[in-house]
Amino acid sequence: MAPRQRADCGGRAPVGPPPLLARLYGEGNVLCLRELLLRLGASSRDAAALPAALVQPHDHADYSQALLKHTWCVLRPGAPVLKDGFSLSQAANQQQLIGRAVEALLKSDQQRKAAGGSSGWGGINVLCYGFRKRRPAAGGRSVPGMGLTTSEAFHHNSTTASLSSPAWQLLLSRIGNTLMLYLLTHASMFAELPNACCLQLSGPPIGQVARAWRKDAPAAVAAAATRLLAGAAAAAAGDSRSAGQGPEAAAVAGAAGAAAGQQQPQTQAQSGSSFRVQEAASQPAAAMDQDGGAPVQGAGDAEGPEARSAGSAEQPQHQQKEQEQAAPAAQQGKKAARPSSWQRRRAAKQRAQQEAQQAGQQRQQAALDAGGEGAADGMQVDGLTTQHMLHKLRGAKQAERALYAAIFDPKHNPVGRAGASFGAVHSLVPPPARRVPAKHRHLLPLLRQLIVRAGKCPFGLLLQHHCPLPPQLRQQQQQLVRCTVPEALLGDPRNRRALRNALSRFVRLRRYEQLSVHQILQGVRLSGLPWLQAQTKQQQQAEQPQPTPQQPQQGEQQQAGQPLQQQQRQQRTCPTQHAAQQRMLALWLGWLFAVLVAPLLRAHFYCTESEAYRQQVFYYRKPVWAALARAATEELRERQFAPLSDQQALAILQGRKLGVARLRLLPKRTGMRFIVNLGRASTVRFPGAKLRTGPGGKRRQRAPAVKLEFRPVNSLLQGVYQVLRYEASCQPHLLGASVFGHNDAFCRLQPFLRKWRAASEAAAAAGTALQPYIVSVDVTRAFDHVDIPLLLSLVEPLLRQDAYTVLKYQEVVPSLGQVKVLHRRLAAAAPQGGEGPAPFPQLAARWAAAQKGKVFTDQVVYERLTRQQALDLLRQHLTANLVRLRRRWCAQACGIAQGSTLSTLLCSLYLAHLERTQLAPLLKLHTPADPGAAPVAAGPGPAPQQQQQLTMARSFALAMLEGFESHNVAVNPDKTKLSFALQLAAASSGAGVGSGSAAKGAASAAGGGQGGVMPATVWRSGDGATFVKWCGLLLNTGTLELQGDYTRYCGEHIATSLTLPLRKHPGAQLATRLCQYLRPKIHPLLLDGTINSPQTVRLNLYQAFLLAAMKFHCYVRALPAAPAPGTAVLLDAILSGIAFMHTLTRRRRVASAHQQGLAVECCTRVPQAHVRWLGITAFIRVLRRKQTAYTALLAQLQELAEAPALRGAARQLAAVVEPARSSVFDSILY
Repeated sequence: MAPRQRADCGGRAPVGPPPLLARLYGEGNVLCLRELLLRLGASSRDAAALPAALVQPHDHADYSQALLKHTWCVLRPGAPVLKDGFSLSQAANQQQLIGRAVEALLKSDQQRKAAGGSSGWGGINVLCYGFRKRRPAAGGRSVPGMGLTTSEAFHHNSTTASLSSPAWQLLLSRIGNTLMLYLLTHASMFAELPNACCLQLSGPPIGQVARAWRKDAPAAVAAAATRLLAGAAAAAAGDSRSAGQGPEAAAVAGAAGAAAGQQQPQTQAQSGSSFRVQEAASQPAAAMDQDGGAPVQGAGDAEGPEARSAGSAEQPQHQQKEQEQAAPAAQQGKKAARPSSWQRRRAAKQRAQQEAQQAGQQRQQAALDAGGEGAADGMQVDGLTTQHMLHKLRGAKQAERALYAAIFDPKHNPVGRAGASFGAVHSLVPPPARRVPAKHRHLLPLLRQLIVRAGKCPFGLLLQHHCPLPPQLRQQQQQLVRCTVPEALLGDPRNRRALRNALSRFVRLRRYEQLSVHQILQGVRLSGLPWLQAQTKQQQQAEQPQPTPQQPQQGEQQQAGQPLQQQQRQQRTCPTQHAAQQRMLALWLGWLFAVLVAPLLRAHFYCTESEAYRQQVFYYRKPVWAALARAATEELRERQFAPLSDQQALAILQGRKLGVARLRLLPKRTGMRFIVNLGRASTVRFPGAKLRTGPGGKRRQRAPAVKLEFRPVNSLLQGVYQVLRYEASCQPHLLGASVFGHNDAFCRLQPFLRKWRAASEAAAAAGTALQPYIVSVDVTRAFDHVDIPLLLSLVEPLLRQDAYTVLKYQEVVPSLGQVKVLHRRLAAAAPQGGEGPAPFPQLAARWAAAQKGKVFTDQVVYERLTRQQALDLLRQHLTANLVRLRRRWCAQACGIAQGSTLSTLLCSLYLAHLERTQLAPLLKLHTPADPGAAPVAAGPGPAPQQQQQLTMARSFALAMLEGFESHNVAVNPDKTKLSFALQLAAASSGAGVGSGSAAKGAASAAGGGQGGVMPATVWRSGDGATFVKWCGLLLNTGTLELQGDYTRYCGEHIATSLTLPLRKHPGAQLATRLCQYLRPKIHPLLLDGTINSPQTVRLNLYQAFLLAAMKFHCYVRALPAAPAPGTAVLLDAILSGIAFMHTLTRRRRVASAHQQGLAVECCTRVPQAHVRWLGITAFIRVLRRKQTAYTALLAQLQELAEAPALRGAARQLAAVVEPARSSVFDSILY
């Protein structure tokens, strides 16, 4: 049954549940409150009178419409059935029933936890948020009127306040205690809000329901997305392909073809595990260990808790022998004998060696905190680290048996441990296998040879030979594997070639990409591995009976007369043996990549991404990166950080909550960007002070070391950030012209550009033309040059409330057939006296007015933050931000830390003060444009005012080039964009250190001297139009129309900006990924009819289709196998993307992120035929350059483009698709 169309909840009767609830719970399980009450009340003795009593003529709309018809309910799975003949009488009020429900739910949850069960959907009922079992100690409080006896409240629950409203009390009087208590304890209820949004009132949190839905039915999620998009595409297509079947049937057929044609059958070993080999470069650069390059959390060469608790194979042989000898005595209850003196000396020497090794690891961790420059200090060692499994097993007793257990025992192999972390898996040595099957014993010599070869492999020579500057990374990894692993374990030449291809794919992975064992197994044959075939032959020989002397001759004669294919058919193994071989092969290759290849990469290379190359990963030789990092950190310490002694750092850290930041270096095209990583927890150790010894003392002892642990700094600053956001939204004038994203830019620019277009049309009618003047400047090191005392003086008066409440809530958001669960925080003024619930229902109703299809859940997590506490945390963060630079403590002396959650908002407040004090008098405007980012355009006016506006624009540009010493603001002249030529001043009027440098640089670039002319810096398209680049957009210098800026893709391969599919069934997500490629490039700024002309709107659609088509090609080429012939999966995905684009062109309201109540409507009128023809034409243009791979698809697209229904669109849009207007795409590689 097709889903019913919904109507707006504003007074009209509902015709269906909200789409998100229907998706998560099932449309047939979601009922309105009135319908559910009638069903439940059918077993009551007053069932006949219930319909008339439930709704009466004089009822208010809040009860009859909002409550009964717009409250949606879902019964909990396994809910008990009401007994027949129950009464509808009322014996308690609503608050008392809520109290009974809360105590019953808390009791059942405790019983369920004690029994180890689950609650159907999982999670405690949202009614119980803020309540707990009564404790003897003080801290809780009783809620008047609820009658709590065994529980108490520690937070105000806004949900219970909503359920105590007059409408719910009226409902109680008509349905009675029994039915109301059943609803509260066994139903999930949602109050409908505008735009199909909902507020959860009871039941398990919908966020946990969404997570369980995604986990239990991942295939259903992909099928729902494919069915949704392909159904819309089939409905829009209307071609003969779907004749005789509905849209859902066509979509299911297309998805089945994609799954069958794009993925080869998986091995049995893959079905029971979710192993993913993580790329060494997929971890952030600052999280790489200097010695091993592994993630810091329990990874790398430093032994974590898991490594320290490993088996006896990690201990030396003599220690194992001593433990084995001492074990019988301990079992008999006898006291162990004291070791002899030589044993004690040897044990003391070994302890000293272990302590020195641990100290070296701590120094290595300190080098990591300093930015990864430890390799230049002599700690770079070629080859496997000392903590690697193969290094520990060198010379150990029964080493080959321990290695066998590590590879082929699923308990120890990362392939067998679903979801295991591969950071420290290479350092864990399991106990030796007590029993090795006879069919596997021939592997023990090969494993022993692997350990020996790993110790003798010339890693340094191979590294120098294959990885000079520039390095050949793939060849180096292949040679290391060949020199380390015995040839018998790698197989025949064909299998070795397949492994080389897998190594190449592993090294070339981009950020966030993963390589599965199934991808590694592609091309590897079981028949090409001698050690797998050996066990099969031995087993066959053991199972065959011994023949008589005459039988071999007859068998040999029969075998000699048989064809070769028949002989091979007889030698095939049974399915059980074949599956066992596949499992062993998957375990071996998974261990090879996770335990050998990845640690070798980490040991020799520093893997990081670059700011300019998007998802591409770069590998730096450890000494090279150390030299770069050392030079960069030295410059940073001289410019921005002040050194501190250990005593000063300890005194600062012991007296505050904020911890230590990690410094991350991110390569740019020129230089490094310094990012302070404040999103991770930190642990700091200070050595103990030296203690004085008495007379005759041999050694000076130390006090115990001081260990301090801190939560992530950004986590502690979340409350301060939400408070600043709240006050900034209440006082938007303090942010000046700052915008936080394209939504804010649309809300600011659309009213201005609407007036501009009206004035331009009026001037054109009068025979004149208005000329805009655009200036775009970039503030150099805007975060680093912020004056902290001035910033604090601006923030202190901003906080006007004495106390604030920071509440936490959940948003469940639909997204292209899937569901996202987002955790949000929000600050509001604390209630008077600190009592009363937070106004969450009112806030949710306000959010629903500007959003669509979301479900809000109050988590009843309230943090009370006073004004003084917020200011103290802010001062600590700004004035004493501690980092470690090259093993030394440093405090940030100036500027705001990049990476802080407060940096963007504080910098906007700082630059807004510059606008009010310096630029507003200059421009004589009350709301000037943002000098740091936003362009400045002359306002609409008659022709005589053009010269005055040009003078104003020149004054602004010259002032910005001169800089402002009072705010430490200077601009980068190389990034300054002008739509007009600028006559530079003859002499610099600024007296600051950096105020005149930009003007001098611009003058020298313009031709030398102090009186040069700075030419207009515009970008010219193929049709001759000129544009100024700004924040990913192109501003037309003549009409102020906006287009997308695709010039940043020029000269680079489009695949560097993608995360390509390397998971199971990637073809099923083809349509969804295409829609994801389209969504970011279509914003109201590009589609609004009051900003752009109809032709420009259609050009923006066409260019978005062109870029999506290039990404579509890269995605298809990265699939494990090409789509099966005869399937229409590619065409269905394209039509789904076109249909999705048409939905994006509808009217919608755009709300500002930092200004309450500011929302602007986007008016777009593009016919469906135009969107369809533009999309088809764009895909034809892109795929025609790869026509050999898309011959059939291009024929289908050409047939659709020539359909009679699109002939009119083709004539009207011929000028839009002119190659000259989109010539920038000719320079993009794909």
